[in-house]
Amino acid sequence: LTQSGAWTPTIGAGVTVVGTSSVYANYSYSANLCTVNGYIQSTTSVAMAAANTVMISNLPFTSAADALGSATNAGRNAITGIYTPSVTTNIQNSAVIGATSRIYFSLTYPI
Repeated sequence: LTQSGAWTPTIGAGVTVVGTSSVYANYSYSANLCTVNGYIQSTTSVAMAAANTVMISNLPFTSAADALGSATNAGRNAITGIYTPSVTTNIQNSAVIGATSRIYFSLTYPI
């Protein structure tokens, strides 16, 4: 079974938004792996202010095991690891990304 589409994530407590925010995200599922890609943007700024906090919740499927991905700022010159702990629907950040207009993220995890 292969499926893909848009999904509506929830911005987590680990993200600081100034201004009006929006989130774009899509997913692709095949062979017990789900890949999610997207971005969080704001009219003023968005940041990941503290490490190891929830960045995104409401993944399209529950993670069956720990998995690693990445996030970067709008200028693509600051990158950090992101991860989903086993048996959750959350993405957590492993480091800070300072204020920017957009944070991009990508992660593949087992389901």
